[in-house]
Amino acid sequence: TRLLFTSLRTQRPSPVTLHSLVQTITLPSKSLVNTVEFSFPHADTRQRASLSVICEYTLADNGLFTIHLKDHRIAIKASSPDDHPDDAQQPDIDVAVVVDQLRAALPYEFFDPSGICDITYLEPDFRISRYVSKKVAGTRNVFKRLA
Repeated sequence: TRLLFTSLRTQRPSPVTLHSLVQTITLPSKSLVNTVEFSFPHADTRQRASLSVICEYTLADNGLFTIHLKDHRIAIKASSPDDHPDDAQQPDIDVAVVVDQLRAALPYEFFDPSGICDITYLEPDFRISRYVSKKVAGTRNVFKRLA
């Protein structure tokens, strides 16, 4: 599902451009993965990358989800030779700087969705969720299923 709206806002400007934010829930394995595709400035070009935030969840009898963060994975896409025609190799990328820029561009709960979440509205292609844990209590997210 694609994130259409979140009530939690970022606090700093960022040079990162977000291309897509997707949440994938897999029922048999009880996994939840937030994935963002983005680009950032690097060596006079825009470098593309993705971040996956891997979680697992449990579903309580009252319908609340408890989400547990497991891992973060970042993938920097290989540049085409046309991006750096004078360089045999692309310059090194400081991943810590990229992650800091990405943190400024994304709501906090995207990086660490750990906590308790309530699905307040659900249709086959549309979902509204609300965090009820202290960290980001009251945050609402609206998702639409990808076609």
